[in-house]
Formats: sequence, C-alpha cells, structure tokens
Amino acid sequence: MLTLNETLPKPDTLDLNPGQHAAATFKGGHTLVLAGAGCGKTRTIIARCEYLIASGVPANRIYVLAFTRKAADQIIERVGATLDSAARGLRASTFHKFCLTLIHAHPQLFGCRRHTVIDRDDQLHLMRAIRGGSKGDGLPTAAEITDIYSLARNTRCQLSEAIARYDDDLVHDESTIAGIVRGYEARKRKRKYLDFDDILEVVAGQLRDNPQLRSAIAGRFAHVLVDEFQDTNPLQWALLDSLTRLPLLGLG
Repeated sequence: MLTLNETLPKPDTLDLNPGQHAAATFKGGHTLVLAGAGCGKTRTIIARCEYLIASGVPANRIYVLAFTRKAADQIIERVGATLDSAARGLRASTFHKFCLTLIHAHPQLFGCRRHTVIDRDDQLHLMRAIRGGSKGDGLPTAAEITDIYSLARNTRCQLSEAIARYDDDLVHDESTIAGIVRGYEARKRKRKYLDFDDILEVVAGQLRDNPQLRSAIAGRFAHVLVDEFQDTNPLQWALLDSLTRLPLLGLG
C-alpha cells in the first residue's frame, strides 16, 4: 500500500492554490466543487486522483467521468505520468462508456442481453426510414427529429416542450413528430437496438430502482469523480443522484 510518506508526490507540493488543494485532499463524503472557467478544474481532479492513490486507494477503485474521450484520456495520461505503475487500473471515460461498462459487467441486471448499440449514423438511418417522405417535403428532417427526441430525453421534458425549445416553427408539426418518434421506438424494441440515450436511461433507471445493482457498483468503485460537473444534463444527473445514495462511495 502506498502512503503520502513514500516517493509519490504530496498534493501540497503540486502546483495547486489553496482552493484546489482543499478539493484535492478533501476527506469527507460527497463533494461539489464550485469553480469558474479557466481556474484549473481538470488539474484539480487529476490532483485528486493522485492524492487518493497516494493515500492507499487502489487505482482500479477510482472512476473519472468526463465529457469527451480526449479529456478522459488526458486525465489517465497525466496521472500516469506522475505515479507511473501505481496509476495502473485508473479508469476515466465519458458517461456513455461508463454505462456500457456497467451493462457489459451486469447484463442480467439491465435486461440488455443480445441488444445492439447503434451510433448517431445508425440512428439517423433508422429515423429516416420511419419518417419516409422526400427532401423538401416540408416536414422536419430526420436529423431535426433525432435532435428533438434526444433533447426531450436528456432534459427529461415532454416532447412538446422539447419541440418548442428546439424551434418554435416546428410546433405545428408536433403530431407528425410524435408519430415518427413512436415508430422509431417501436422499431428499436423490435430489433433490440439501444441508442446512446437508451444507454444512459437504462443505467439511470436501474441504479434508481435496483438495490442489487447499487451494491454491485459500491463493490467495484470507492470513488467516482466528475470532471466539468456543471455541464451535466438532467438525465446524467439522474444517474449520478443514485450514486450519491451509496454510503461507501465517494462522489466528487
């Protein structure tokens, strides 16, 4: 087990200001760190990972959620550059990758066996097939309907509200859009497809309702850190909210 007295750098020797140092070395439970743009949020979360590992938390018991794969890779790379082999096993990814990791680890808990994950291009292709019609027919495009559908799901609002928020000019097409969305969802169920929003919804719902799954997560991770938390949408927060109910898991 590594300690702060060994050769790993102590957080207070890193280039941190007092606020960053306090966040990186916090010893309490769930923590929300308030910070403005350009003030070193990612640097602080990297220092937090270094501090936890240096304090004896196994790297593979820490998971960092970021909003891009590039940011996640950068966090792992920078922690590894400081701690070398001690950082082996540290995981960082986007929310979608995190949820896929859980689904693959516990498929029986999610009811997703033999399901296929479809990407944005697949989703558009399916939406176009449901929409039908032709270019310039006056209906919202498949891309617009897909964006509206995703907006409704990520903000957890009614489709009518999502349409109005997306483009007021499309409100008169609400019944058409709703019919296309229903057809899209039926086709997904029939073909056992999961789009990216399904991945988040399935995991968020199961974390909320399934104590067995919450216990499994608590057994796998000691700390879940969220980079750029201010950018989380209501669907992502629904996932995180369930994690805050785990007494053995530090969410920062």
